[in-house]
Amino acid sequence: AAAKCGQPGWRPMSIHYSRCRYDFAELSVPVILASDLTFRTDSEEDRPTSFIVRFTPNSVLQRLYAAVGIETICIDPDGTAQSPQEKSALLGDFLHRLATAASPDGLIPGSSSPLFLSSAFSATVRRILEPAKTRTGSLRSYGYPNAALDRYLVDAAKRIVPMALKPEVAAALRASLTDVLLTTGAIQLALSLTRQCKGSPECTEVIVMGFRSNSGGRLIMDAKPDWAQIWGYKIRESVAQNLVTIAERELNSHKQNQIDTDLAFLMDILKRITNDQLCDLAPESTLKKSAQAVLAEASEFYPSVRELQPDPNGPPTVEDLVEEIEQAIASKPSPEPPDDVPF
Repeated sequence: AAAKCGQPGWRPMSIHYSRCRYDFAELSVPVILASDLTFRTDSEEDRPTSFIVRFTPNSVLQRLYAAVGIETICIDPDGTAQSPQEKSALLGDFLHRLATAASPDGLIPGSSSPLFLSSAFSATVRRILEPAKTRTGSLRSYGYPNAALDRYLVDAAKRIVPMALKPEVAAALRASLTDVLLTTGAIQLALSLTRQCKGSPECTEVIVMGFRSNSGGRLIMDAKPDWAQIWGYKIRESVAQNLVTIAERELNSHKQNQIDTDLAFLMDILKRITNDQLCDLAPESTLKKSAQAVLAEASEFYPSVRELQPDPNGPPTVEDLVEEIEQAIASKPSPEPPDDVPF
């Protein structure tokens, strides 16, 4: 069905509803509609294929449908969905994938308006995340990509989020942050939700965590978000602890001459943590002291860290720090040639 959308000769069929006791469970209804579509076309070659969607197979009905040009799509051939909630989630996921296949750019076919995010979104995210919980702790901690989740979130970021779904989308974002890798799709969806719905604590956490790498930080900076909406929410202490731990790891890499620019945005975020902009911590908090210690040690390598003064309503300004890091990368000694002699 998706392959037909937008192609020459394809056109949607208007259906006029009236009061009646029939529905698509009645064999006659889809047959009548398919016959009506047949009469609307000039020849059999021009006739688009008709489809009917069922949860489970029915060989008798499928043969009868096929006789009048209707193909049957079974979305639950094994009958695993039993409850109305499970069936609703399964149908929502099918329609989401169909809409994505028909319009990869996220626009309603024939218009410039974005598609709407469906109510099946959060259920699909939970289903994708469930296998990830069986991975080893080390795999999760190093954040290897979950490609299926990333593709789904990238697509969701193109859509309009109805206000009624905002809590579900925010909860799914938080789940993607804590259970597996913070994907590019999660950052894009958090930026989209912030733009549409004026932000949320979950969006701020995802965006702030996105600054743990230079690529994630540049993605956020290029989006030109409303920074007051992002910095207007606090992050949980556990997220702040995660950021401090990542910054410590990055700094240790710099000590070992494994230098990259991922450290730059992290320094801005740690400054915001220590000045209570992002997280409310007691003055004697161990976490705050740890963040201050990382900043102090980093300033020994890169003096511009001392001058960082984050704008509470503006983007991170780390250009001077990035320049210092790039100078350090340029001045790295070349690796020693191998000491072996061929023979």
